[in-house]
Amino acid sequence: MSTGMRWGVALPLGLFLLCLLSFLGHEGHILGTLLTHGSDDLGYYQFLPGLFIHHDLRGLPWVHLLDDSSRLSLFTIGVALLQLPFFLMAHTACLLGLATPDAYSWPYALARGVAGAFYGAMGCWFLMRTLKPRFGNTASLLAVLLLFGCTNLYYYASMEPGMSHVYSFFLFAALFHTTLRMLDAPTSKRLFLLILIATMIALVRPANVIALLVPLLYRATGSREVLERLRWPVRFPKGFALGVVASGILVLPQLAYWKAITGSWLVFTYGKKGEGFFWSHPHLWDVLWHPWNGWFLYSPVMLFIMGALVIMAVRGITGGRTVLLVWLLAWYLISSWWSWWLGGAFGHRGFVEYLVFLAVPAAWMVQKTLRYSRAVRYMALVAALLLAYLSIGLSWHYASPWDGSEWTMASVWREYGRLLP
Repeated sequence: MSTGMRWGVALPLGLFLLCLLSFLGHEGHILGTLLTHGSDDLGYYQFLPGLFIHHDLRGLPWVHLLDDSSRLSLFTIGVALLQLPFFLMAHTACLLGLATPDAYSWPYALARGVAGAFYGAMGCWFLMRTLKPRFGNTASLLAVLLLFGCTNLYYYASMEPGMSHVYSFFLFAALFHTTLRMLDAPTSKRLFLLILIATMIALVRPANVIALLVPLLYRATGSREVLERLRWPVRFPKGFALGVVASGILVLPQLAYWKAITGSWLVFTYGKKGEGFFWSHPHLWDVLWHPWNGWFLYSPVMLFIMGALVIMAVRGITGGRTVLLVWLLAWYLISSWWSWWLGGAFGHRGFVEYLVFLAVPAAWMVQKTLRYSRAVRYMALVAALLLAYLSIGLSWHYASPWDGSEWTMASVWREYGRLLP
């Protein structure tokens, strides 16, 4: 077995076990009550017990009450769809007598932990496969491990697997991988997969549709190539038609739910709660540096990776400008949201899924570093290990929420200080 094949097996398996063991170490003592906690993760999950246990989606527990007392979930069904296979395994085991088949007993909580570990590991696997043809095994592997260990990706894949971000990370990785395969050899099947993945991205987190600029722009050198990609539905009508049908099947339950609750097929659910975007007053600096989840503050490795991305974009290196454009749009979108720090979170969770595209400058940076002297490589390794230690250590110390008037820069330094001698 070649080195690449060995890592193709060892990487996802190792990360899966690491995430699952971390989940059990962090949440194992409360598995019996974990799923009853009222927060966003319950908002994503509640469609499954509503459908399979209570057979009623009108009485979901984590909702916004409308003026007519209807109960509207602010969340979409994408996460529940991805959790469904794991939920069904737990439900079957409970029906056979393992525990109470109520969708909230410990096997269901364990299933959610398994789901987060699975999608986190498979997202990293897709990502390494995507990077390898361009950057080689070593740089690709190190880049994926750098992003996994030195950012909050580890936290959301293992300690909060009920949130949407690890599922979006997996879908972004699948989108990126399928995009590059489509660019290398366009086929009807790959167009079908792109449509399917794009639909799931929207169903998990609608704002993430800006990721669809990647299939449109990545590696394009001019408008002619962009127009050629827009012609894919014409070139591959079968794949396009099947993709549209599959997309409709996935989207219809969401539309039907909105129609049943509100009377409208399309609903901006957060608008019903009076929440929205302030496009003219984005908190651009705060999203990066504020003690309330500032991205660079809790994931300092991204300073180096973003520096590499800017260099790639300025030099016109393949992928640099597209990735920078997508990140800038995501930054502006997140910064314009009324709750720009995204509530109780470890680090800025809004960027977790965008780490997939930022793996390109990460791998480019690692590849360049590997060409330096042994002393430089050792210093880079020590720095990476220190950043991973701090990031993983903060993950274990985190106790929501690290925000509010009492959470200041001094609070952040205090938490870092707890990890240093």
